[in-house]
Amino acid sequence: MKEFFKLPSPNSTHPNAWKRNLIHVLLIFASCFGFLIYIPSVYLAWQQKFGEVVILDTLALLLVWFLLLLPNRFYRPKSYFFLSLVFTMGCLLYTKIGLGGAGILWLFLVPVFCGIFLNRTFAFWGWAATSICVFSGILFAHYQIWAESSVTPFQIFVIGSNFTFLCGILTFLVITILKKLGYGIKKQKELILLQKKDE
Repeated sequence: MKEFFKLPSPNSTHPNAWKRNLIHVLLIFASCFGFLIYIPSVYLAWQQKFGEVVILDTLALLLVWFLLLLPNRFYRPKSYFFLSLVFTMGCLLYTKIGLGGAGILWLFLVPVFCGIFLNRTFAFWGWAATSICVFSGILFAHYQIWAESSVTPFQIFVIGSNFTFLCGILTFLVITILKKLGYGIKKQKELILLQKKDE
């Protein structure tokens, strides 16, 4: 079991070493706390007759365990699968339960994680896709598809606007900070190489 929870050496010179470490840590937390959340979540979904949520929660937990067992060299596939899982969970919970569920919180994480683990292009499209998903709630509210019939399309519009604004700002800040951090690490490595040459 120790092999599954072992982090790669922080002294690695690979440019994505810290990203590999971060995705590994996230999967460890998701596997541990996800199991604790899984039981009440499935129980509540079963009581409310949301069979799709029960199935997806089960598959999501199994996928997290599977990704955790993969070697760290599969950083890219881990990132794609993990982000797909977060986006799918967000869409299903939002469309099935509405604002009363955690779907909008899952969607909020998508562009931020895209900016951390992938690149700016994925972050932008993730931000656009999640914003569209949130605004699509206007149709659900208008046709009273959600169980919570008191929600109005105008409320969804206001929430969607706030979501788009705040999520966009946070994603932009994360990307900017990571870009500055990467530039600083690159400069530091160049200085170390120059010092070694001088010696």
